[in-house]
Amino acid sequence: MAPDGRFITEGIQNEYKRLSRIHVGFKCTSGGTDDPEEQMREKTRNILAEHVDIGEIKRDFPHL
Repeated sequence: MAPDGRFITEGIQNEYKRLSRIHVGFKCTSGGTDDPEEQMREKTRNILAEHVDIGEIKRDFPHL
């Protein structure tokens, strides 16, 4: 899945990357979790599941 196009059009892509790295580094060093990237992936999956209905796509492309 491609990133939100607004990251590029609004010129915040590099800032988002930098803040994401800071967040992951903080989680790793603050006793949070050993795998903050997986935690972020899970959160993204949950957001997508809640806000995106892919049932029609699954029906039209069952091999995916």
